[in-house]
Amino acid sequence: MPQAKLFLPDIADWLGKALDSIEPLNSITQSDVLVAEKLIELSQGLTPEFQEQREYLLKSGEKLKDVGTDPKWPRLRGRQASFVGESMAGARWRLTPSSSRELVRQIRLNSRGPTFRILNIRQERYWWEPQE
Repeated sequence: MPQAKLFLPDIADWLGKALDSIEPLNSITQSDVLVAEKLIELSQGLTPEFQEQREYLLKSGEKLKDVGTDPKWPRLRGRQASFVGESMAGARWRLTPSSSRELVRQIRLNSRGPTFRILNIRQERYWWEPQE
């Protein structure tokens, strides 16, 4: 996990982009048990374009449900997709949603420039997307 944690913000962005495509998600302004179930349902409905993200999210369905009942669920519309993405970024490494969000926050505060230069990655965010 030590090396993988460097890429948690990227996993969060990758998930967030897929979750942004789910229109109803960003209008959920309160967390509860129904939202937990709704997150599973919404994730199952991700389009084929986001098949990998769908599989990633559903593989950790219990953590996804935990995110849906998280008391820190954003009340401000439009923040939900990134909240879920940041919460689920560390699911593969069995991080809790709050630990995942905290690591993403910490890594985003500290430049990854030196490490990215070694890896020949030219930009901090969305580096995996094809260049135009």
